[in-house]
Amino acid sequence: MPRQLADEVRRQYLDPPAPQSSGIDCVFLTCFNSEFQVFAVLLGYSGIRLHCAGALEEADFLLKVTGATVLLSDAAFLDGTWYEAAEMLADAHPGVEFVVVLDEAENAFWAATLDRGGWDLALKPLRVGRLREAIRNAHRTATSGAAGARLSRRRQVL
Repeated sequence: MPRQLADEVRRQYLDPPAPQSSGIDCVFLTCFNSEFQVFAVLLGYSGIRLHCAGALEEADFLLKVTGATVLLSDAAFLDGTWYEAAEMLADAHPGVEFVVVLDEAENAFWAATLDRGGWDLALKPLRVGRLREAIRNAHRTATSGAAGARLSRRRQVL
């Protein structure tokens, strides 16, 4: 395959598309890079820019640099759990909402996530439409100023 054609194929099918009007930045705290890559491309078509963090410190850095308003967090990642991610948000990023991603959930886990200020829970296998709506709704809350009540609840529980 000639180089020019290979570059065109990569641009068309592999590179994330240019962001559209919604302009939502979201950090995905996960150790599954292949899963991140698929969702970065698929969500990119909806104007959601997904940034990958493999560890809590990297997520903290990306939230600062990108101005992301939503953190997607696997239930467990390389150096912690969603609970440490919630603590980090309460301390350093009060205006950021978070969504926990996990394989399966019991009602107690769902309640614990919401009690600690989580916006939502996304179950695997992740569906693009469901994930897109969770991110958009969390972003809307983070940018509307309605996050204040959720933040105060998050701080009380933690």
